[in-house]
Amino acid sequence: MNVKLPFDTKTFLKSIVSFKGKEYELREYKGTGFLLKFSFNQYELKIYNKGFQCKLPDNLLRFEIKVTTMEFLRAKGIHLHTSKDLLLPDIYTRLGTLLIDFFNQLVIYDHSIKLNKLKPREQRILREGQNPKYWSNLKDVNPENCKKKLRRFKELVYKHGTQRRQETVSKLITEKWRELTETTPETRKEIDNYLQSLETKTFPEITDLHKTDFPQNKTSNSVLDTGNFISSSTKVLSQSKEGVNITVEERKFCLSCGRDISNQKTGSKFCSERIYGSEGKKCRNINSNPRNNFKNREWRIKSGGLLFEIDSYLSSNFIH
Repeated sequence: MNVKLPFDTKTFLKSIVSFKGKEYELREYKGTGFLLKFSFNQYELKIYNKGFQCKLPDNLLRFEIKVTTMEFLRAKGIHLHTSKDLLLPDIYTRLGTLLIDFFNQLVIYDHSIKLNKLKPREQRILREGQNPKYWSNLKDVNPENCKKKLRRFKELVYKHGTQRRQETVSKLITEKWRELTETTPETRKEIDNYLQSLETKTFPEITDLHKTDFPQNKTSNSVLDTGNFISSSTKVLSQSKEGVNITVEERKFCLSCGRDISNQKTGSKFCSERIYGSEGKKCRNINSNPRNNFKNREWRIKSGGLLFEIDSYLSSNFIH
């Protein structure tokens, strides 16, 4: 995903601290690039200054996840078997959800914070937390303590910072992904017809290493595993023998949790608080706050309003 930032790209990149307790690899290319990379067994996360690389006037940020084994995607319920599967709109819904969630798991510092005005204990937490090695060492020694301290670090960044750059970029990625992948009933019908015309053709399977070559991912309660991902109103069409389009049903889905809300009033975008109680209210609140990933938004609401825990997926993973 390429997104135009309303602030300097390189400055934003320099505010990134870590991801999943891992240090980044910094690569600078003389006059052509500035890149941060996090490498794992099954994927790599790359974040870099695309505008600088391509000598463009815009503050263009590239956020990319490169998958090296398909087991990584399968563990999240994203099944790509052949190149034909890349024509399925629902695949892009899941990929977008994964992309946004992983961006929100980045640990990012806010350099607008005035440390000398904070309490000594808060100063220490924020100073230590700016160092990528602090998190990697802490995760190796005590993963649970690492999660607690990371949560506290993010709370303090949110409380005392003013830039809100992670939230801004998260929203830009979300909006851009929807813009690029949004389909209408007409375009879905065109895709379905095209796929049907290809049924007699043979497609090579997408290459992959044997799944035992890599550590197996653990299951989780992520939005991808539960099937709750970015969704909208979908009209299902069929075609009669005479070639006339027939509307079978129009379905609507909650934009936060993915629940079928076709039974709610026209124009509904989220689960109704009247029908689903606190769960409905939670869906509305989750959607209004894109800075958190889906799982961490739930934690924020329950805890009274601060930021988030990091490991909503696996022990160490990413996409592209």
